[in-house]
Amino acid sequence: MPVSAYRQSSNGSPTISTTRVRWQRLAEWRTLMTEVMEYIRNLSPEELRARVASADYRSSANEELEETAEATDESTLRPWIKSIFFFPHNVASRPVAAVNAHAKIFEASAARYPQAGKCDYLFVHNNTICGVVELKTFWKVTPAQIDEVISGKETYMFVSAFLTSLGRVPVSGYHAGRLAIEQTYGYMVHNKHRIGVMTTMNGWVFLHRTEFGELFISRMIPCDARNPYQCTVFQILYYISALAAQSSELPELYGNGQVATIPSADGSRPVAAPMAPGRGSLPPPPSTDDHSSGKTEYLPSIPPFRRHVLEPWTNAPEVIFEPWREGNTLGAKTFLLTLVPDETVVVAKMWDGYKELPNERDNEVSIYLRLSSLWNTVVPRLIGSAQIDFFISLLIERIEVILILFV
Repeated sequence: MPVSAYRQSSNGSPTISTTRVRWQRLAEWRTLMTEVMEYIRNLSPEELRARVASADYRSSANEELEETAEATDESTLRPWIKSIFFFPHNVASRPVAAVNAHAKIFEASAARYPQAGKCDYLFVHNNTICGVVELKTFWKVTPAQIDEVISGKETYMFVSAFLTSLGRVPVSGYHAGRLAIEQTYGYMVHNKHRIGVMTTMNGWVFLHRTEFGELFISRMIPCDARNPYQCTVFQILYYISALAAQSSELPELYGNGQVATIPSADGSRPVAAPMAPGRGSLPPPPSTDDHSSGKTEYLPSIPPFRRHVLEPWTNAPEVIFEPWREGNTLGAKTFLLTLVPDETVVVAKMWDGYKELPNERDNEVSIYLRLSSLWNTVVPRLIGSAQIDFFISLLIERIEVILILFV
């Protein structure tokens, strides 16, 4: 029973999470339906026929939902998904004539089930968390976006099945489907879970991770999928909850077998998420940074850095950008940056690359070049132009002005 009525909230996307992680290799979980059908086919007749809920539950649940307010965000989807899917699943997961153990799905509670990040729901078996469920809104995360995350041209052989390789969605910038999968995968990685689900209530994506950053996901399955053409969501949840209950912890490792440390993602912008280490990865060298006692953000230098006559700036420096430090914010678009390793403090004028083209920056560069004869006397020296992370930037010399007061 898909939800159709909704009123979109103006709130920003919660998918820009600090727990997002990028995979090394993503593949479509193409064997999922076959695995589910085989699992259901091998259940005993007693388990298939076991009565686990009252006969009038569905009618009473539907009556309650008819009085539920229309959805506006993830929190207002919770009554629907709990009533239609999670409660019936948990009832069906009772060990009534069941051969295999099944995890139940509970709302995440930091007090009862501490986890890295703020996941929406958890698979729990014997008071042990064994998987995650992340809820998104169906008007933001669509089947087409999940297809874009999966789609690619290359194929390779794995577990006796051809699987589609990494899609072509940019790793940075706003894409609700990519961000939702990165967030769900991040919860799985940071908490060492193999099994995850990302759902919009109307659609369901099932995730299974293996070692060294390999992730398998299904395409988005509609909530009203039916036999014989597709397995139902209830059947898939029943199978997935059995996998979760039987799964063990899976920490991400570097190629040398050492447990990997994955940094937090940027929680304020949809920039590229930290990547899980691959098979040939090595631990990073010990940090020797002493530039700041607080949080230091290194923004990668993205060519072209340019200087003077707009020649490409080879050996471009790294940048320390700390706008929260007192004195580093000079205006709405102007900041003090530090170039390393020289530790030269410069003035940067920065435009939001998501909202603006580089035309205005390039025009100012042209003006500074025309005034080059006045550099270091009347006009600050132009150091260069650059694309720093998503900022279109102009770097100029910092000149300290001493104010002399006459009494």
